[in-house]
Amino acid sequence: MVKDVWEVENLVVNAGLAFTAGIFSGDEGTPTDMKYIAVGEGVAAADPTDTTLGSEVETRAAGAQSRITTTVANDTYQSLGTITFTGARAITEYGLFDQLALGGTMLCRAVAAVKNMATDETLTITYKIIFTDA
Repeated sequence: MVKDVWEVENLVVNAGLAFTAGIFSGDEGTPTDMKYIAVGEGVAAADPTDTTLGSEVETRAAGAQSRITTTVANDTYQSLGTITFTGARAITEYGLFDQLALGGTMLCRAVAAVKNMATDETLTITYKIIFTDA
């Protein structure tokens, strides 16, 4: 049963921009690793200099990756993952990383209104990065 659906704008952070440039230059050897979805309880606004979530909680989800069409064919990268909560959480932030363990490179971060999650509740997150010429 779907409890709620919402959409949040995210910020590609400086480290994420460098990672993306590294894909094109060949300096990033494993670009397919950018699929791990994290959640947190931090409330500070997303900032280009962020390298972590403010207060990450739970184990990151290894997202299923795909390309989908938003405006033109295959212009959107998508990572879809599910997190099961081990305790009651007040989720306010989301991020996309290149590794399952804490740390690594963060591509983007979003901060939104609180979503209260209960123990054993699941949250399915679809992270989309739309490539556009505008």
